[in-house]
Formats: sequence, C-alpha cells, structure tokens
Amino acid sequence: MFVPGSGSNSFISGITDSGEALVNSATGVQYTYNPTSGLTALPQPAASSPYFGNTAAYGINDSGTVVGTGCNCPGNSIGTIEQGFILQNGNYTFFSYPGATNTIARSISASGLVTGYDNVSGGFVYNPATNTFTAVYPPGTVSPAISYANSIFNQAVFTPAQGITTGGQIVGSALLTANNPNFNPQTSAGFFSGYVYNQNTNSYNVFQVDDGSTQARGINNAGVITGFVTTASGTEAFVGTVAGGFQLLSDPSATSGTFGEAINSSGQIAGTYETGSGSTLAQLGFIATPAEGPSSTHNGAYTFNIAGVGGSVTYLGPLAAGPYQYQTGAGNPNFASVVLPIGFDATNSFALSLCNGTSLGTIAGGQTYTFAAGGVSCFDVTGIAGVTAGDANALVTGLTFESSGSFTGTVDPFTSSGGGGSGVPEPGTLALFCLGLASLGFLRGFRRPPQALLRA
Repeated sequence: MFVPGSGSNSFISGITDSGEALVNSATGVQYTYNPTSGLTALPQPAASSPYFGNTAAYGINDSGTVVGTGCNCPGNSIGTIEQGFILQNGNYTFFSYPGATNTIARSISASGLVTGYDNVSGGFVYNPATNTFTAVYPPGTVSPAISYANSIFNQAVFTPAQGITTGGQIVGSALLTANNPNFNPQTSAGFFSGYVYNQNTNSYNVFQVDDGSTQARGINNAGVITGFVTTASGTEAFVGTVAGGFQLLSDPSATSGTFGEAINSSGQIAGTYETGSGSTLAQLGFIATPAEGPSSTHNGAYTFNIAGVGGSVTYLGPLAAGPYQYQTGAGNPNFASVVLPIGFDATNSFALSLCNGTSLGTIAGGQTYTFAAGGVSCFDVTGIAGVTAGDANALVTGLTFESSGSFTGTVDPFTSSGGGGSGVPEPGTLALFCLGLASLGFLRGFRRPPQALLRA
C-alpha cells in the first residue's frame, strides 16, 4: 500500500492497543493508520508556524494523543532548532527542555506523561500538567556527562528515554562508561545498553541482547520490550523481557537492518526495516503481529489447534502467499470476520467467496470483512494482488469467531483444478511460530526531516 505522495521511505514508530499506528510520509505529512479505515492525515501546524511541513510524529496513546518533534527548518543556525509537540484534539502544543535547543518527544503514556531526549539532559520525562521535567539516564552514563555542544547531530551521544507504560516504567538506551572506556563522540559509534527505568523506585535495570549494542524502544504494560540490537552479523529487532529473554526478528526483505520501535498490549510491534545501501537505501515500515503457527502441515495444507478463540482477532501464520480455502474443524465456532495482509503496492486486494462459489467481492489488504449473521464455516481467498506469490511469511490472516471455543480447522491451498487442497495433516512437521511478521502494515514513504529520524 502506498502512502499518498510518498517516495521510497517510511517510518512507523507508534502503535495503540487497537492497532492504530503512526506513519510519517515523504511529504512531511503524518498519518494514523487504522486496520479498518486505512490512512488519516494528521493536521499540520498553522501555515505561519516555522514548523509547518517540518514535523515528525513518534508516539501515540490509546486516547489518540500524538507526540513528536517540529524542526525550525531552514533558519536553524541559532536559537531553538527543534521543539517537542503534543497534538491533542487537533491542537499543537510545543515545548522545550529548559535551556535546550533540541527537544524530541518520543512516547506518551495513558496519563499524558511524555518521554524523549534533548541536548541538555539526555533523556527526560515531561509532565505537561505541571510543566515539569525529570532527567532520565542510568548512573555511569557517558552522556550527558560529556558536552553536547555541536554534537546533537551525532546519535552516538544520545541517551534517549523512549517507551513508557501506564504504570510509569520507561525504556531507553545509553552509553555506559564501563562499556565505552575510550569513547570519543567524534570518532566512535559507541556501544549502547538498553535500560528499564522504574519511576516508583528510581531504579534502572540495564541489559544487552545477545551481547550486542542494544537500543530499547518500546514497552507494553506487561513489561514486554522491543527495540533493536547490532552485532557482527547485522541489526535485528528484538522482543521479550529482561527476565525471560529475547527473540530476534528480521524482516525477510531487509538487507540493512530491522528496527522495532513500539509495542502494544497485544504484542503487535511497529517499526522499520531497510533495503539497499548508499544512494539506494530505502526505509520501510512494518507492523508485526503475534501469529499462531500450524500444528502440522502436509503438501502445503496447514492444520491448526488453537484454544481460546472468540471475538478478538486471532492471527494465523506463517502461510505462503497463494489461494487458500479456510475451514473450521468439528465443533468449532464459525468464522465471524477475516482481515488479510497489506501488500507493497496500490493493487493490494483479495477475492473472497464462500466455499459454495458465492462471491463476496474484492477486499483490500487490511480491510476487515464481516460475514453475515451467524458466520460461516468455510470460505475461499483467491485473486491475490500486491503480495509476493510464494512468500513463505506473506499471508498472515486475522480471524474472529462467532463464539468462544477452539479452532482445529485447516487452511488448504487450492489445487490446479480450482478446489481446496486435499493434503492430509502430518503431526509434528512444522514447528510453532510464536511471532510472525504479519505484513499487516507494510507502508512506504518518508523523507527525513533534519534530525527527525535519527535512530537514537
């Protein structure tokens, strides 16, 4: 799916519990992406504002309040270059950390607390109700102890505070003296450590993923963290907890890294991945959704065994892109609705029909189709456009059910004669996938406003 007016880059950095995500486009316009209604442009600052057309949105809470940064471009050689903003009910409020020329807001909690970073304190948490700031950075941090003068454009010296939970836990990343004994911001990229900060106890828990340079970006209310880690083998997104360990995520299309940016209570991760290099480098957005893997497969036919399905969306994956017949098992509740993945271009669509041949029309990727009252036990998906045929992870499918119960049904590929497949399940032939990159939100388009997309 194309973002209107977009070019070859995009940036997704915030996601709500309902799956609504923030998208920055190539034109400097920000959007919210809703899985049902698609893209809605956010209002711009007033045309008379120095920030008109020069904003980037980074965080959104479940009330729809958005935070980000505005760049005073051009004319930024003196004075305030960047201010954080809070966008609520169509109105912008700009703010700066005291004495800072660069303030970037990254996330906002349900209670309205804002996290971010600046060129004086490093990371901060801001309470707009009292207009007060608290600096946030672990003890032993290389920066902000070093001078920030003329170094705001070097992401290596940042100690950003990023995601924040309802309970006030904050995640971010920092350069620690112990890990960077010879650090020089002019010559060294530095080694980052992720951290979890508990405001209630004023304590920090510092960690690295796979002993690599780790930058934590988002945290949900269950304490599950996402971000990215750089090792000798490259940069990959991660998801997990300090106590329980982390799983690495790499989009199969990525050639220059995958970056987790935010996570919601359902475990959906918003982020970016990069393709190409140098002048061909392109930054693309994704939404990764936890998906239930099949319990068995044979000749391409997938059999599932999922307890606890119902009115909330259950995602099935990974499914290789192609035409399939979806059928419930004995005693299963009927399918109530289906949502199919967003592809990579404007042709993205699917032909939907009942298994008796009755056409239900063409639906777009990301559009939820609700079946008639009572639901259906069987439906077909054909006519796939905008999704790479045969991609082993491309057809993650979201389903709801008419009542609670289990799903023990099948997803069968179509035979050359046009009917559903007849593969017989074979136990144990495919391992369960606890998280699939669902491609339910791959979006294109973003030019980099000065400073706005430094990944610190």
